[in-house]
Amino acid sequence: MKIIDEIHFVYGKLGAKNFVLPITENCKGKSIIYCQTAKDNFINTSEKIKDLPKWFNLKISLNLNFIINFIPSCLYLYFFLSKNKNKKFIVHMNTFALFPLIIAKIAGVKKRIYFNHGFPFIDEKGNSRFILYCIEFIDILFATDVITVSPKQLCSLKNDIITKLKDIRPIVPGSCCGISTARIINLDKLRKKKSSLYSNNTIYISYIGRPLLRKGFPYIIQLFEKITELLPEKKIKLQLIGISQSMIKNSLKNKTKINLIESTLYTDNVDFYLAKSHITVLPSKRESFGYALLEGAAQGNALALFDICGPDCLVKNKYNALVIDKKSTYLQFAKKLAKLITNPDCLSLLMDNSRKSAYLFNQVKVLKSVRKQLDH
Repeated sequence: MKIIDEIHFVYGKLGAKNFVLPITENCKGKSIIYCQTAKDNFINTSEKIKDLPKWFNLKISLNLNFIINFIPSCLYLYFFLSKNKNKKFIVHMNTFALFPLIIAKIAGVKKRIYFNHGFPFIDEKGNSRFILYCIEFIDILFATDVITVSPKQLCSLKNDIITKLKDIRPIVPGSCCGISTARIINLDKLRKKKSSLYSNNTIYISYIGRPLLRKGFPYIIQLFEKITELLPEKKIKLQLIGISQSMIKNSLKNKTKINLIESTLYTDNVDFYLAKSHITVLPSKRESFGYALLEGAAQGNALALFDICGPDCLVKNKYNALVIDKKSTYLQFAKKLAKLITNPDCLSLLMDNSRKSAYLFNQVKVLKSVRKQLDH
C-alpha cells in the first residue's frame, strides 16, 4: 500500500468533492480527504473522500451536537494525528480549522497547513467581525503555513497584524481549484443564448448558494420580485440552486410569483441550469472569492453583485459584471438590473466578457499555483 503523504480535513462532502478533490488528484504522492458530514445530499463516489464518524463535530457552533461531541472529537483527532505526525496536515475553512490546528500542534504534527478559503471577518460588522477575526488569528498562529484563495483580500490586509504573524501566500490568480475549460460554454451555444435577448424569450437569472442571510437569501427573492414589478412586460424567471421550495414560499410577498421561480435543493450538475441562464446574481454582503460567480462566468452569464472585497479577483464592473454599491437597497439594485435586462447590447457584451474571464482561472493553471504553495 502506498504511504499517505497528504491529509486534508474539510467540512461538508459537497465542498470536499468540488474544491478539495481536484487538489488531491493533482498531488504527486498519495493524498486523502477526511470529511465532517454536513447537511448535504452529495453521494460520495471517490475513494479519496473518507467520512469521519457521524458524531465527529469540530466546526464551531452553539448547537448541542457540537457541545456534546466536542471532547470525544478532540480525543479522536488527537490519537489519529499522533499516528500521522509526519504527514502533511491541511485543514480547510476558518471555523472548522481552529480546533484541528490546535490539536495537530499538541499531537506534534510537523507540517500544519491552514487552507484559508477567504478572510470571513472582511466586510463583517460588530461582534461577528471580532469573533471571526480572533478565530482567524488563532488559525494562523497554530499553522506552520497559510495559503489563501483570495489575493485581493490578502492585499487589503497588507498592514494588518495577522499578515505579520505568518507569510500568507495567495493562490494566483484566485479561487481554490479554478475551473475546467471543459465546463466553459462553447461559442455556438453562447451565441444562441444571446440571441434570445433580442426576442421575447425568457430571461433567466440564477442564484447559487445556501439559504443564509450573509449569502444574500432571502434578499434575492425581494430583488426578483421588484424586477418583475419594474418590468411587467418581460418574461423573467429566477433559478435558485441550493434553496428549498418551502423556503421560497415563506420568503415571497406575492405568492403568485412562485410560478416564476425554479428551484433545486441539490444538483450535481449546476452547469445544466447556468447554461440557460443569462445573469448570475450573488448578493452576498461578504464573500471570499465567490466560486458561484466563476461557474456563472464559465457558462457565459453576466455577473451581478455588491462591491465587496474578494470576488474582485474575477469581476470587473461594466466589463463582465454589474457591481452595485454595497450600501444600496434592493430597490436600487433591482432598478440597475432591470436597466441591464432592457439593454440587450450591453448584457450581451457582459456575457461575452464573462466567458473570456473564466479562461483566466483555467483549472490547470490554478492547481499549479495551489501545488506550489502546498509543497512550499
